[in-house]
Amino acid sequence: MLPAETESHLYAGRLWTRAKEYRDAFAALNVSEGSSLIFPAYHLLCHSTELGLKAYLAANGTTVDQLHHIGHDASRALKAAERAGLTAPAGLKDLVRWSKALNGRRHSLRYPGEVLVNVPHTDEGLAVIDGLLNEIQAIVQGRNL
Repeated sequence: MLPAETESHLYAGRLWTRAKEYRDAFAALNVSEGSSLIFPAYHLLCHSTELGLKAYLAANGTTVDQLHHIGHDASRALKAAERAGLTAPAGLKDLVRWSKALNGRRHSLRYPGEVLVNVPHTDEGLAVIDGLLNEIQAIVQGRNL
């Protein structure tokens, strides 16, 4: 069995890779308002953000169990990442706030009921997630064994 620190650092790389995959899927959909794929696309963006933040946390020693306690709450993940030293890239706090509003107790990106208003344009969402993933890439890769 691996020590918890080693396990977290290895997990960080896998989280970063999965965050990048979700980001790439969001980019490939290239949706605009009115698209029939807008809800799945923005779910991908929000999940990429969550995974990117968790990759940063894991690279900084947060255990897998501690990450599970954060759940799917990108707001909690962002606060923890900032406490661990992350400087949030431009637009990240707004994206997380928007994500929390839509992924709160009603899970509006996954279940019918809400109407998306003022969604970030695909390019804006990509700029934010790319800023996050680029900032943490070296940290995650540098701490993997």
